[in-house]
Amino acid sequence: MLVVAPTLSAGLALDDVLMRVRLVGADTPWGDPAWWELYTFARPELNAELRDAGLHPWWSDLGVKMRFFRPLSAATHVLDYTLWPDRPGLHHGHSVLWYLLCVLAVRGVLRLASGVADEEVRERRANLGALIFAISAPHVTTVAWLAARNTLIAFVLGCGVIALHIHGRRQERGRGWWLAGAVVLTAIGLLASEAALGALAYVGAWQLCADEGPLRRRLAALVPYAGVVAVWRALYVRAGFGAANTGIYHDPSTDLPDFLRAVATNLPALFSCRWALVPVDGWVFAPSALHAAAAALGALLCLGLAAFAWPLLAGDRRARAWALGSTLALLPFAATMPMDRLVLFAGLGAAAVLVEVGTGLGDAGWVAETPARRRVGAALVVVHLIFAGPFGLLRALTLGPGMAMMRSGYAQAPRDEAVPEQTFVYVLGTFHRVHYTTLMRAAGGEAGVPRRAVVLSSMFQGATMYRVDADTLEVAPEGGFMAVDMDRIHRRDAAGLAVGDRVRLPELEIEILERTDDGRPSRAAFHFDRPLEDPSLRWLIVAPEAAGPLPFGAETQAFELPAIGATVVVEGVGP
Repeated sequence: MLVVAPTLSAGLALDDVLMRVRLVGADTPWGDPAWWELYTFARPELNAELRDAGLHPWWSDLGVKMRFFRPLSAATHVLDYTLWPDRPGLHHGHSVLWYLLCVLAVRGVLRLASGVADEEVRERRANLGALIFAISAPHVTTVAWLAARNTLIAFVLGCGVIALHIHGRRQERGRGWWLAGAVVLTAIGLLASEAALGALAYVGAWQLCADEGPLRRRLAALVPYAGVVAVWRALYVRAGFGAANTGIYHDPSTDLPDFLRAVATNLPALFSCRWALVPVDGWVFAPSALHAAAAALGALLCLGLAAFAWPLLAGDRRARAWALGSTLALLPFAATMPMDRLVLFAGLGAAAVLVEVGTGLGDAGWVAETPARRRVGAALVVVHLIFAGPFGLLRALTLGPGMAMMRSGYAQAPRDEAVPEQTFVYVLGTFHRVHYTTLMRAAGGEAGVPRRAVVLSSMFQGATMYRVDADTLEVAPEGGFMAVDMDRIHRRDAAGLAVGDRVRLPELEIEILERTDDGRPSRAAFHFDRPLEDPSLRWLIVAPEAAGPLPFGAETQAFELPAIGATVVVEGVGP
């Protein structure tokens, strides 16, 4: 609990702000959605209005959909805003309590699933596994981001599913009742989050590796779970939930090849985060060219650890179940861009395997077969039991400044009397930083809310600006538009805008002039309906922070327009 305690002061960031806007009833293009729509981020019927207001980028696909049905998790946020709407520290305390339940659930599952007969030894091993899980650094962001609470809730319920299943499979009498309870709890978990599918990874791995009896009978036990998932998915899609036309969610049911490509890149990154504690939250800001290199390194790490652990996995069916379950638990999360918060479910199996590694170091078991294997085992224990705690605490203590990059636009953007009648034009920015500024001010009932906002190009790349005439500015970002994952959230087909295409927004029209080799727009002209110097247009830029401790430090500044016929090169925000 000490490791995640600093998250109490993390404040609101990103989707937390959108939740606040909806639950306090602020006037925005989102309207007044039902409380169970709390995890809706794009809907085709609203997208045009959201884009026109600057809440989606100008290059967004109007058919994009990011709509997730998580009523149980949404209800916990409704409770927060009913009891203490203006006390985000208490909202974070609520999430911290869910993390405490996660740790206790891990302890209970590891104790139940242990094959050790000695009660005292079983208790010690379960405590060790719970400790390894509790201090794992990647979990800090899951706790700190209020919008990620759905994963914590699904994990607690998922551990219940695993425990009921394992206990039920061991019973001679009343087995059906225990297994029925596990199936029902699976359905409840899916109402908290799609992340509950991670629990079924362990159920499947247990049946394949650890359960007894003929393989056909072991696999038959998975049929009720498959039935629940099939019914849930059918109802989910029929009700209009799911993701489509977005660059960060890859749905295997609608495009399996695309999902497999995402898994090939994202799974090794998540594996590195889980086993080597390598932070991957910066993945969304990195150019695509770096993703392949990171994935290759992650794959090498995966193969190396598999070779190291093979004697244990070959000789211990429970260890095989935990290792397989931990790996399979990453698959649902590989459908989106890698982030630290996505490895929580995999942490259960990782903790169980690390307990085996740690206890194996003290006896003449598998880990002592060679000096090299013993050194690797010792390194894993040091990383996950000695280094992880301080590293996790450091992550928690630095979350505030890190999350402030997206939140600082709220304080830095102009808020004088002219703002309500102005359009904020960011020559470099990011829709997260810009539109959450608008939403935070709207949620607070402030007057400093601009009429609308528009981001011309991403703040994560520098750009060349050419002033064509009195009302036109051409922009050519380094590497083209939509070069990083963060900028492809609202468009899956980055090559969907052709040369000559025009995008009409209030007060301006964007014309695509050139494209990159892979089909993304590389130069665009922004034709405004009035001279660029018109006082109704407020020109801004998100520039590198002059003197800040973070490599991605940024600050909102006034932008000086170039003279007609002049060119100016602006610097992006990056390390």
